[in-house]
Amino acid sequence: MGRGISRILILGGGLLGTSFALAVHRACPDAVIECVEQSPEHRAKLTQYAAIAQVYSDVTDVDSQFDLAVLAASPDVCISYLQSIARHASIVLDVCSVKRAICEAADDLCLRSQFVPSHPMAGKAIEGPSAADGELFRDRPWIFLEDWAPPATVLALIERIGARVTMIPSAEAHDGMVACVSHGIHVTSLAAMLTSEEKRRQTFPSLVEVSGPAFWDITRLASSPAAFWADTLLQNRENVIPYLQTLREQIANFEEAMRNQDRDCLVDLLNKSKIARETWESSRP
Repeated sequence: MGRGISRILILGGGLLGTSFALAVHRACPDAVIECVEQSPEHRAKLTQYAAIAQVYSDVTDVDSQFDLAVLAASPDVCISYLQSIARHASIVLDVCSVKRAICEAADDLCLRSQFVPSHPMAGKAIEGPSAADGELFRDRPWIFLEDWAPPATVLALIERIGARVTMIPSAEAHDGMVACVSHGIHVTSLAAMLTSEEKRRQTFPSLVEVSGPAFWDITRLASSPAAFWADTLLQNRENVIPYLQTLREQIANFEEAMRNQDRDCLVDLLNKSKIARETWESSRP
């Protein structure tokens, strides 16, 4: 593994934390990985993984030192445990999908030389260690911040588990970008689910029987854990709200074209969307 990293402590034995443990164990079988997880159900599952040497119920139970600690819980939980976890590790890496608040907390705690903010663009709409996958990060972007320069040992480890190191300028840039490609998309998925559910209840009781791939694809994220996403969306609300405002404007454009039976306008909107998608596809790494 990355030189100097042989002992790892993970705070949070959910999907991301457990997947990281499995990915590191696959790539670096000699690594010692321990985990802190409050949920008894999750702890029971974690003990079944050979990748995890020990599972604690609370940070106060930890009495060892580690080369790396990984914060893999909701943003608020990670911030609340940042100082206590930092006492047990040379480097503290977080995987939260909102960066500004935790970077500010690390600055306030004078942890800039120790803390490494990051965000793997990977996940599932299922929570918990049972959904963990050691291949979850393969070929996925793992974001780091240029103004919080990550140590070479951390970058080497992330590359070794198969992720693509991706640098962006700052926490502010990160939070604005993920509002567009993750958080706003999440709300869009949930809104589509609630709209279809309302139509099912009011008008079409058997709607689920005729639902095809488009419905299931766009509503997949509705299965995500509510408490986790509530915390995430509230922390990044300053960026998500403008995205949703722009989304409403785009939906209104389609609505107006159909209301006015303006086929030319509708075709124009559809073609612009198609071209945009093709541009994004051609730019994918």
